[in-house]
Amino acid sequence: MASAEPQAASVPAIVAKEPGEVSCVPADVPVEVRIAVSECAAPDFPTETFASASSVPAKKALGSQAYVVEELERLDNAYLELQRALEKAVQVVRHEFNDRLEPLLDERRKMLFGSDADNGSAGAPTVDEFWSLALQNHPELTEIIEEWDLPVLKYLRDISSHDLDPLDNRNGFQLRFHFGENPFFTNDVLLKTYHVHEESPYTSDFRVRLIEGCDINWKKGKNVTIEKVKPERGKSRRSAKQANEDRPSLFRNFFRTLKEGSPLPRDMDPQELAMELGADDDANEDDLVAGLMSADYVCGSAIRHQVIPHAVRWYTGEAAPDDSDSESGSESGPSLPAIATAAP
Repeated sequence: MASAEPQAASVPAIVAKEPGEVSCVPADVPVEVRIAVSECAAPDFPTETFASASSVPAKKALGSQAYVVEELERLDNAYLELQRALEKAVQVVRHEFNDRLEPLLDERRKMLFGSDADNGSAGAPTVDEFWSLALQNHPELTEIIEEWDLPVLKYLRDISSHDLDPLDNRNGFQLRFHFGENPFFTNDVLLKTYHVHEESPYTSDFRVRLIEGCDINWKKGKNVTIEKVKPERGKSRRSAKQANEDRPSLFRNFFRTLKEGSPLPRDMDPQELAMELGADDDANEDDLVAGLMSADYVCGSAIRHQVIPHAVRWYTGEAAPDDSDSESGSESGPSLPAIATAAP
């Protein structure tokens, strides 16, 4: 039996923008996106604007490297402007497709909330501890979740991400953690906002300048970020009431505010933090704050780009990396929580 003839790879459609102009845009992209991309058309640069190697006067080419460097910089400026046009076009297409993705997330919310969509008295009623397990199964996030955080996370109903600039996702984003009514705090939503700034157009590096947390309104005696310490014998009752100590918690460390140039949080030991970050021995406080912000941004980006879009894969553990690749005999990190399966 003759084998089927192989199919040719699909080729992007050539879409006319203006008479005499074309653009490679996939044929399945909506017409409104094609129009938007055409509005981000790359600028035209006349050939005569830049001196070619053959047109550089011999005396200047041989006697002045500065002249050649100046012309190279002009070419590089043109390259950068073309890159900016490309980035703008990509952002337009991304914004359009985000509008088409959001209904899928809305449908997921409806399935998780079930008949309790308006009540808000539980986490995800149809799947126990859905978001809690999704977060715990991510290798970056399981490190910052403590045992005493888990009862609070049971009331987590949804996590959403929102760009600070709807037309440019590189300027930062905000995470919103939606909670049902619970015995721990009165907040309906906990916010985490990342403000990002372009460091250099030549390296495409971006820098986090400010990370804004939020205040959590804990109910009396329910603050999981504080540990009650038993008073020593011989202490007065008055002293015993003050025997509270800060302890690590997702709700302390992740929802704090961090800013470039600000001092380290008072509950952090500089030496322990330096060891955790793998910082150099001569690292100063500004270096440690920058390292702490960078590590925090990694966690926030993991939630934004991985957990939110594919939450069910993290809940089931399918998206979690395989621990079998780790070296045998090495000390293992915190074990992933047991995976709950939905009822048939």
